[in-house]
Amino acid sequence: MSAPKKKPKETADLPMPDNPDQAMEATSPETPTPAAPAPALPGLKHRVVAPLQVRGNLGKSTEAIVRGEWMRARRISWQGFDLDQDNRTLSEALPEEVQLVELSPEPVSDLVRLLRAAAKASVTSIDPRAHLHSLILETLKLLNFTEWGAALGVRLM
Repeated sequence: MSAPKKKPKETADLPMPDNPDQAMEATSPETPTPAAPAPALPGLKHRVVAPLQVRGNLGKSTEAIVRGEWMRARRISWQGFDLDQDNRTLSEALPEEVQLVELSPEPVSDLVRLLRAAAKASVTSIDPRAHLHSLILETLKLLNFTEWGAALGVRLM
């Protein structure tokens, strides 16, 4: 014999508490949240976000804009670099934080300069154009980024 099935409680019938938990209340979209707490990982002070996609039209710039607005609303210190000279999506959407970077004939040196600037903000967002993934990976390898970044408290996300 199987056990009798319990009837689910109707939550709509339960009374609302007089003092709801303040942490569960939604904030107004116009009200910025308090400044972000310190990073969870010891020694991690700066993050570099750079999508490594091979194709275009995948939403790299859209995601970068959403992330930028999210950081702006939370008063997180951040900077951005738009490497897509043709579309300029990120730099036009967030001109206060994002700089359009036109890569020179020596693009590795341009990327090295951007990665070295990562220590100037909590988050550095890089929005590359499609097909720059191999150049970014080559530059990270050239810099020995994992060791160099660890020494400065910078992590690639």
